[in-house]
Amino acid sequence: MPLAGYLCAEGITRQFRQADLPVPVFDLAESIDLPIDRHRFSSNICGFCSRFRGEYIVVVNSIHSDTRQRFSAAHELGHCLCHLESGVHRVFHCSTGDLLASKSLYERQANAFAAELLMPRRLIVEVLNTGCRKLSELAGLFYVSCEAMHWRLQTLRVDHDTDLGYVFWKTRGRHRAASSE
Repeated sequence: MPLAGYLCAEGITRQFRQADLPVPVFDLAESIDLPIDRHRFSSNICGFCSRFRGEYIVVVNSIHSDTRQRFSAAHELGHCLCHLESGVHRVFHCSTGDLLASKSLYERQANAFAAELLMPRRLIVEVLNTGCRKLSELAGLFYVSCEAMHWRLQTLRVDHDTDLGYVFWKTRGRHRAASSE
């Protein structure tokens, strides 16, 4: 996992507790003066961000599902906070095919940021330790798609079966997976 995106989001998510789920990505963006607009685009465009005359522009596709919009918003925030802030001057846009298959370092970092922002490792471990074992329930708590939760669990090396929709987790002791990135 691209460490820069993860570390950037981890600092933001320290404030959240299990009771705060799902992480309020649009409110969070507003609170740091990066409001996210929603506009209708063709279905293959997820969103984009840019910096114009010192102002950030972040837009997500309003025709996508709420969970898709949340991931797109978090992904674009990752670009703003990890890339545009560091002096990278370009427009970042994502399409539905880019998100998981991208070989671009910037896109992988934005994905890592979005995953940690919406599904913080620490909170996934807390929820699993409470006994939650259904993939759909876990995705529902974090208000992400089952596919996003599958990929997050995979990057955290948490055993799960997508066909059964079940997460395998030991509540006693420290689980070897998900304890480190």
